[in-house]
Amino acid sequence: YRRKLTNTYINDISNVVPLDTDKYKVDSIELIFNCEGRKIRYTCVCDVTYYVTILGINLPAVARSVQVEGSHTAKYGR
Repeated sequence: YRRKLTNTYINDISNVVPLDTDKYKVDSIELIFNCEGRKIRYTCVCDVTYYVTILGINLPAVARSVQVEGSHTAKYGR
């Protein structure tokens, strides 16, 4: 179930925001889940590498770890 939620999350995000452009690349996407009653909280942790173009060559400039948090109410539980 966690793998399905992770794959759905990645697909949904990639439909809204490109994960790989000439300006940045998002990878190592991982979801961490925490259940609180009927509410499922998740934290998305990923790495973002930003690129700069110097003399026509794209070079990695900065790499950052990013966290995004969210939640949804499950249709099961107590």
